[in-house]
Amino acid sequence: MAEKSGPTVAHILGSVDRGGVEMRMLEVARALPAAGPKLTMVTLTGREGSLAGDYRAAGATIVPLRLSSPWFALKFVRFLRGNRIKVVHSHVHLASGFILALATLGGAHIRIANFSSDGRPHAEQSLLARAKYAVMRWLLNQFATDIIGIAPSTLTVAWKKDWANDPRCRVLMTGFDLEKFSTAGTTDIRDQLGIAPSEPLILHIGRADIPTKNRDGAIRFFGEYAKAHPRGALVFVGRDGADEVQSTANRARWLSISEQLDVTDRVHYAGERMDVPDLLASADLLLFTSTLEGLPGVLVEARAAGTPVIASDVAGAVHLAQHVGGIKLLSLQADVSAWADAIAEALSDRPTPETRELARKELYGSELDIEVAVGHFRRLWCA
Repeated sequence: MAEKSGPTVAHILGSVDRGGVEMRMLEVARALPAAGPKLTMVTLTGREGSLAGDYRAAGATIVPLRLSSPWFALKFVRFLRGNRIKVVHSHVHLASGFILALATLGGAHIRIANFSSDGRPHAEQSLLARAKYAVMRWLLNQFATDIIGIAPSTLTVAWKKDWANDPRCRVLMTGFDLEKFSTAGTTDIRDQLGIAPSEPLILHIGRADIPTKNRDGAIRFFGEYAKAHPRGALVFVGRDGADEVQSTANRARWLSISEQLDVTDRVHYAGERMDVPDLLASADLLLFTSTLEGLPGVLVEARAAGTPVIASDVAGAVHLAQHVGGIKLLSLQADVSAWADAIAEALSDRPTPETRELARKELYGSELDIEVAVGHFRRLWCA
C-alpha cells in the first residue's frame, strides 16, 4: 500500500542563506520521505538565498514575499488559500505573531512558532522595540497552535518563564544528518592554507556578520595559548562580514588584535565553505566563543566528526553538553589563561580515527539524530 501523502508545510524565514536554522531545515527536507510532507520556504526579504538550489534539489519550493511591501499581508493570505496550505511553521522569532495571525486568515489550522535563538535581552531593547514585541507576543499567544524551542532556555528567554505550563510548548531539536560524517575527512584545509600537515588545527566556525560569534575573543584566547605553544593554527570558517565594507573593517580589527598578540601568521581565514564535515574531520579542536546562541549546531557537528569542543557556557551550549560528550564549557568572563590551558589540554590528546567513529556512533538514535527529529516533525505537521 502506498504511503499516504503528507501536507505541504509553509516555512517562514528571512531567506535561505547559509545559517543554523536554514541548514537544519535543509537536512530535514532531504530526510523527508518521497510521500511528504512537502516543504515550501517563504522568504520575507523578497530574495531567495544562497541555499535555494539545495532546497529545490531536496524537493522544496521557494516563494519570495517581501515583508516590507504594503501588499504583503494580502499576498501571503492569497498564497496560503490558493495553495490550500494548512500548516505554517514560522522561524522569525516574535514576528511569528504577525505571521500566524495572517496564517489564521489564510486558513492554516496548524500554526507553529519556532524559536531558534534567545533574542536580545529585554534590558537592551528600546521602548519602541518593547512595545512592538509586546504586540507580537499577544498575537503569537492568540494564534499559535504550537510553540517550539530548540532548547529550554530559548523558550524561557524568548517566550516566557513558565512555558512548561503551556501545553502548546515543547523543546524540539532539529537533528543532524550523521551519515555525512561517516565518510568525511577527504579534504584537509591545511593543504589549502599552507599549514604544515602535523600542525594542530583549531577551527572557529560562524558568520562574522553576526557580532555575537565573537571572533575577537577567539583570537585573544588563541594568542594567550600561543605564548607558550609554538605549534598550532587557528582557522576561521564563515564569511567575514555582511558585505565588503563590513568585511574589510572586521579584518582590519582582527589583524590589529593578531599583531598585538604576535599570532598574525598563525591565524587564517577560510571564508564561507560547504565542506564543513571534512573540515571538522581534519581538525583537532573546535573553539566556540559565542556570546549569544540558541542551540549551537556546530557543536553537534564537531562531535559527529569526533572533534573535541571548547565552548562558551551560553545556555544552548550548556543544554547540548548535557546530551553530548566531549564538550568543555568555560565562561567568557574567565581569565584568558583558563581558555589557553583548556586549549593546550585538548590538543595534548588529539583525536584518532577510532575516537572519531565512537563519538559519531554515540549520537545515533538520540534527539540529535535527523531520523529521530524528522519523526517528531512529521507528527507535528500531520496532527
